[in-house]
Order: sequence, then C-alpha cells, then structure tokens
Amino acid sequence: MDKLRSELLKEIMSRTQFDGTIISFDHVSDPVVSVVVIGWKDAPQLLHCLASLSTAKIEVPFEVILTLNEPTPQLLESVSRFVSGLESVVQNLVNIGFGEANNRGVAEARAPFLQLLNDDVIVTDGWLDEALKVLRSDPQIGAVGSVLMNPDGSLQDAGGLVFSDANVVVLNHSVMSEAQIATRPVHYCSAASFLIERALFERVGGFDSGYFPAYFEDVDLCFKIRSSGEEIWIVSESRVVHEQGVATSYPFQKFLHERGSKRFSQRWAASLQQLTPSGSQAFLDEFLVEVQSTLAEVPELAKGADWGGPATINSEIVRGDDEYQKLGDGLQQEFEIFLKDTYQSLSEEVVFLRQDTERLQRELEERRLEIAAYKHRFAVRLGDVVHEITKKRSRHR
Repeated sequence: MDKLRSELLKEIMSRTQFDGTIISFDHVSDPVVSVVVIGWKDAPQLLHCLASLSTAKIEVPFEVILTLNEPTPQLLESVSRFVSGLESVVQNLVNIGFGEANNRGVAEARAPFLQLLNDDVIVTDGWLDEALKVLRSDPQIGAVGSVLMNPDGSLQDAGGLVFSDANVVVLNHSVMSEAQIATRPVHYCSAASFLIERALFERVGGFDSGYFPAYFEDVDLCFKIRSSGEEIWIVSESRVVHEQGVATSYPFQKFLHERGSKRFSQRWAASLQQLTPSGSQAFLDEFLVEVQSTLAEVPELAKGADWGGPATINSEIVRGDDEYQKLGDGLQQEFEIFLKDTYQSLSEEVVFLRQDTERLQRELEERRLEIAAYKHRFAVRLGDVVHEITKKRSRHR
C-alpha cells in the first residue's frame, strides 16, 4: 500500500511540475468556489501549484484568485507570461501577513464558498469535490480541511488538536497511521487547504490580522467558527501534497510561533479551560493513547455560546502599506529582543552545564580514586590470602 501510494504521488508530482507551458483557467460566470491562492515574494512553488490546479479533475465550477505579498518583478512577469484566466491578482507591495493577504483575496471572491490554498500545495483529482461534499452534508459543519501529505507519501497533517495550555498536536505520521485517517471533527485544520462558506468567513471576521505576519491565525479562525456554533472537520478523501517550502529561518519561525501562541492563549483563555491538559511526551505510548482519547472527545465539545468567544475582538485591519511597513519594522525589533533573550538564556544554560560538567568530572575523578584505592586494597588482600593458602599447603606436605 505504501509503495502504491508513493508511486501515485510521484506520478501526480511529475504531471504537475511546471514545464513552461501556459497554465490556463476557464472563465466561469457563476463559480461555486473561489480558490484563493496566496504567495510571498518570489513564491518559487506557485506555478507548480497553479499547474496542478489547472490539470486536476474538478467537477465543481471554480474561479482562481491570486493574492501576492511583496511579489518580486520576476514573479509578476512569470504570472503574466505563463498564467491566463485568473479572476483577480491582488498585489500587496509590502508584506501584509498571511491572514490579511487571504482576507484581501476573499474580498475579490464571487462564489459562495472559499477554498484557501497555499502556493506550496499540489492538489489531486477530486480534492475540491470531496471537501465540498462533506461541507454541504451537515449544517453543523462550518469548515473542512484537506489531508496534507508529504511528497514521499507519508502523512503530514490530518487536522490538529489543541490542549488547555494552547499546545497543539498535528495529527501526522508520528501519531497516526494511514488506517486511522478518517473524515471527522477536529479542533482545527491547517489553512494550507481550507474550505469554508464565504458568509461564515465574513460573519466571524475572517482572519485576525493581529497574528501578523503568520502562525496561529488558522487555529484562531477555527475557534471563532466553533464560537459561531459550527464544527471543523478533516476530510479523508480530500488529499493534497504539501511541499512545505521554507520561507524563513527556524529562529524566526520559533519567535512567530511563540508570539502567536501567546496572543491565542490570551484571546481564548476561557475556551481553553474546556480542553484537556497536555500530558508529557516523555513516554510515547502514553502520549499516543492521550491523543486518541482527546480526538475521540472532540464531537462532544461545546459550540456556540457554551464555547465562548475571544476575550478581545479582531485587531483593526491596517489598510495602508506604510502602516504595514511600520508593523514589519516593529516586528524586527521584537525579534531582535527575542534573539537577545534567547542568547542570554542559552548563555546561562551553557554556564550551568559547564559548572555541572565540572562537578561531574570532579565526582568522576573521586570515583576513579576510590576505585583505584579499592583495587589496591583488594590486591593487597588477595596477596595475603594467596600467602596464607600457600603456607597452609606447605604445612600439609
């Protein structure tokens, strides 16, 4: 099965690699779904994503809206030269963040349903149809997410769980087998491939731009949907390949993740109290049991007024590029402080470890001396015993 799935994904990846031919989308007068694709700077995987979107078998009528943050001249030239039939291309001269870029793309949408899509995603046949089928199947389902697969065929993301301390667990190949993937409710789904009715997206205020530039805005959106009275589901038959291009350094990602987590924890403190505390991951078997137990409890989780709303409203949307530039500059200053604090913390830890190492070395040397003394005493005692045995033997002769 794994070999078959891997070969299928290889075929999909090779079929959708951009080869320089025109990527074309037909104009649809009454689209059912508006696919909003977001890219940043040179967006190296964008054309591959659009190529897969144009060649995949999709029955539902859809339009494509492209929203670009800080697009390079090379990217704009490539889109203009190789892509036709886009309903709209939104160009943001500065980085306005993941959430607000999606919000601006949604503002251009004509369809009643919104499919949010990262530019590093390769879609598969029937992916959108299956997601829409589940979303339409039950009025209590407010939004659905696709199962994200790694290019090697392993499971990357089948939804996520949130614990009372705002720690999140992604349901990936480390905690779930292929056989355990199912269409079911989860706490949140990744916005890398996310389908929602436009009226609901607008009713809950879309993405909160306070998570600028990225991280936790999709978790926050899912909590707002639950606060509105609807559930979030993962759709097992809606599969995409997520290539996960690395756009920023790990320290900056860690900084943004911690920053977003703090904001999220403050906004949803009351709702988080209804969730299970996160346990230790020191013992894998126990952790996996806890994950499955928490997943089984999701259908019984409160919704609407019983779930509660965020403690603070969405951040006011900043419209001007100058203001977003100021936000970016302020973020850079925060990051520098974060790096200094991290460096200071690591320096203190290094000092502690050095002192601890020196202590252990002293104790080791003391043990070595004790062992050497013991060996000496043992050798002396053994010599005495041998001498006594020799004397006794000589007497008996």
